[in-house]
Amino acid sequence: MKKRGLIGINADSGTLNGDLNTLESMLIRFQKAGFEAVELPVHGLQLVLNGKVDQTQLMKVKRILARYPFHYTMHGIDSVNLLTATHQKEHLTVTNASLEAAAALEIGILVFHSSRAILSDQEERQQWQRRWRTTSLSLIREHLVDLEAEQLHELGENALKHHVIIAIENNFDDASGETFSYGTSGKNLAHLVEKVNHPFIGITYDVGHGYLSSHRNGFDLLEDMAQALPHIKHLHLHDNFGKRPEAQDNHRLRAIDRIPFGWGDLHLPVGQGSIPYDAVSKLLKNVESTYCLELEPRYADQYEEQISYVRTHFF
Repeated sequence: MKKRGLIGINADSGTLNGDLNTLESMLIRFQKAGFEAVELPVHGLQLVLNGKVDQTQLMKVKRILARYPFHYTMHGIDSVNLLTATHQKEHLTVTNASLEAAAALEIGILVFHSSRAILSDQEERQQWQRRWRTTSLSLIREHLVDLEAEQLHELGENALKHHVIIAIENNFDDASGETFSYGTSGKNLAHLVEKVNHPFIGITYDVGHGYLSSHRNGFDLLEDMAQALPHIKHLHLHDNFGKRPEAQDNHRLRAIDRIPFGWGDLHLPVGQGSIPYDAVSKLLKNVESTYCLELEPRYADQYEEQISYVRTHFF
């Protein structure tokens, strides 16, 4: 399922927007640059329609992918959140459909974002309180971890049937108010994966997200990565400055508007921010994973340079 030492690139979901001509153009550019792997977005390719795999679209995508020599991974739908107090069944249905799509395309890794519960939202908090008959936020957090572990184990059983590893991506807390998420550190994510204890559930460590979260939550990035390392199945590489917006609403600004301030999750080329990649690369050298560059499409002119950087520093 996994190949050691592949250098990959993300196919940006917003740029794709379901347009398969754009997919073809992207793959041509990726091949010219020398990438060995490509991460495909379920939603960007419109592979899931109303909770089910769109078989017509799937076959079109399959024919296009077969024309190129890449190793493919798949990124799940960004909005999936297994800790939403409403529509949980729909989120699970969509995730299972994403697994089915990945398997049909012979893709062995499905990445999806770690979940979060916005406990400052009164309606959401009250639903959890009614469900577990407690107003204690600490008890609700414990129940949320148990619920997530249960859901992930169920997904792991389906992933096993499809021979697709689910690699949960660490996030960073950029929501206003009280947010619970197990994914804001590699350490906590590793603990959850150990609790789930399923061979088809692992971690995607996003270095950019880890750096933002380390500044927000006061932990050491390298120590955090080291704790996640035994469970890492996939890597995301990009850069930023570890700076949160000065106001909560500013994180919704486009990346191009935040770059002058150095705010947030900028997805800069590796080496253009302040992440200590010399040290990161020593820790993550020769991990059995695809090293996927997660870059904004406007940096396409730097693809070759970025491939050289990753090959020199990580292998």
